[in-house]
Amino acid sequence: MRAVDRLKFVLLGLLLWLPGLATPALVQGLESGELLAVVLLTLFVLALPLCVIRSLRCYFLLWAPVVPLIPVYVFLCAYYRSVPGDVLISAALHTDWRDSLTMVAAFGWKLLWVPVVTLAYLGLSWSLGASARWPWRKPTLALVLLYAMVGLLGRQDLAQHVKLPPLFDAQTANLVFPVNVLLSLQRSLARDGQQRLTASVQGRSQDQQALLVVLVIGESVRRDHLSLNGYARPTTPWMDRHRDELISFRDVASTAQWTAAAVPRIVTRQVAGGHASLIQTFKEAGFKTAWLSNQEVTDLSRAADVLDHSTDSQDFHFRKDTSLLLPFQSFVRQGGPRQLAVLHMMGSHFPYEERYTNEARVFRPTLSDSGVPGHPEARHKREAINSYDNTVVALDQFMARLTGTLRAEQRPVLMLYTSDHGESLFDDQDQLFMHARPTPSCQDLEVPLLVWANEAYRRDRGRQMAALQANLDRKISHRDVFPTVLDLAGIAWLGQTEADSFASPVFVEKPRPLTDLYGRPSKTYDELCRAEAPLRPSSRPTPPAPRH
Repeated sequence: MRAVDRLKFVLLGLLLWLPGLATPALVQGLESGELLAVVLLTLFVLALPLCVIRSLRCYFLLWAPVVPLIPVYVFLCAYYRSVPGDVLISAALHTDWRDSLTMVAAFGWKLLWVPVVTLAYLGLSWSLGASARWPWRKPTLALVLLYAMVGLLGRQDLAQHVKLPPLFDAQTANLVFPVNVLLSLQRSLARDGQQRLTASVQGRSQDQQALLVVLVIGESVRRDHLSLNGYARPTTPWMDRHRDELISFRDVASTAQWTAAAVPRIVTRQVAGGHASLIQTFKEAGFKTAWLSNQEVTDLSRAADVLDHSTDSQDFHFRKDTSLLLPFQSFVRQGGPRQLAVLHMMGSHFPYEERYTNEARVFRPTLSDSGVPGHPEARHKREAINSYDNTVVALDQFMARLTGTLRAEQRPVLMLYTSDHGESLFDDQDQLFMHARPTPSCQDLEVPLLVWANEAYRRDRGRQMAALQANLDRKISHRDVFPTVLDLAGIAWLGQTEADSFASPVFVEKPRPLTDLYGRPSKTYDELCRAEAPLRPSSRPTPPAPRH
């Protein structure tokens, strides 16, 4: 390769790599491992075509369609301090082209960078000598395959033993240009073709104040396995240190022991003509909405303005809950002043070993340490509890990072966390494990419910915060979440009753009905627990001591 062609190769390569360099430099809230993963995955994406295309002119012209986006992408990273996400892509798809031109023109002289960079790139690419070839195709192929092997192994097998950068995880792909733009476009187009609307209760805001409401739905997390709630093990060290900022309710029951039945009863309300959802009601009140999920798409989530979810069985096994944080950050910073975000975690769903990384592997021996394949038996109770408690440690780490993003907000912010249902861990003489059996146990239904708010929210809505604190020991059902979240957001709606909200000083406890596996009403949670009480041990055994 001639010296002048080598110089052109370096200049063109740096331009293509610029988004991969801008992300670590400009995007806030990334850990060192995530920064390294972004750089490496960007290099992987750029190197892959070199394994099959020897002509450097053809290689660089292949990238020409995305080059006009590079200056725009870098500018948006600098402006928002986050990568362009689904909010911006969706807005570009749905905004009238004349309005789009008006907004684009507002950038003024900065727009000149787009044609300047594009024309310079095309000129340099075409001027590369026809004989300019990539001389290291085989070594490049070897490095690409090595990267893929390490990345895939690191997603699961090695992640239990050493802390590796998330080389092939979803959160990294959502940070790497142009892969993340294509993923956002694919999600936006898929959502347009699949939206489903629920019944309306005509939500309307009582004020137009800026506000961010975050509803986090966990998976299979039991209230009594949080050290914040008195558990003997330090499963929630971050929550323990910040317990003065958290309101943790002490008697909360799910309505069902499996996700498909439990989650709808958290985020919907049955009304005449069907079910009203939180997403639709917040949208009616003028909020931008997002449903970011580590589980499959549902009719409830399709109505959101921004939607991200798991797509296949590989995601179920490999995608960690931290993959929700980066699209959440993009939504928060790009979605406007009034927002609702629902984060649906995979949480503590079995197999537990796939829900946490080495950083959360606090309690040992785990099921994998003992070589227990598949579902454990009662003789593996110690290992099962160790593995389960590690998932709760991972939840604590997730909440620490989430609230870190929320603390950076100047507007009022409210976050509510609960789990869809609980989990049985060989607790009583029946030695039940997991959940979703035809008949639930109390452990399948007892869930945590936490509320966190920043100083701006606590200052503006002191009456509601005081009511939450006063209702700590009241009997709460997931059916109470819908009216309470709307109350906390200052949204009025048809059928609203102040006594339904546990953020109200006049909240009234109600029976906590359950639903069986066939969707039929069953006995109440309190009736079930009273019937189980004689069968339970006089006190729950102390969990095995942590072994580090």
